[in-house]
Amino acid sequence: RFTQAAFEAAQAAGKPILVEISAPWCPTCKAQKPILSSLGAKPEFARMAVFEVDFDSQTDVVRMLKATSQSTLIVFKGK
Repeated sequence: RFTQAAFEAAQAAGKPILVEISAPWCPTCKAQKPILSSLGAKPEFARMAVFEVDFDSQTDVVRMLKATSQSTLIVFKGK
């Protein structure tokens, strides 16, 4: 789950970051989950910090990231 503190710590550490904006009712989000999970299990993605943002309950984070819809994936490299 996304927290500002954890996100900033991952940025400061220079980690690659994936932010997944999803909603439990979204069929695309449900289809993405197993794919993201299998990618996350690969050694080349071991350092990646993954944060999930709930589209419905974390609207402040959704706005901060300028996401316009659920099933949005945003990748960062450090800051």
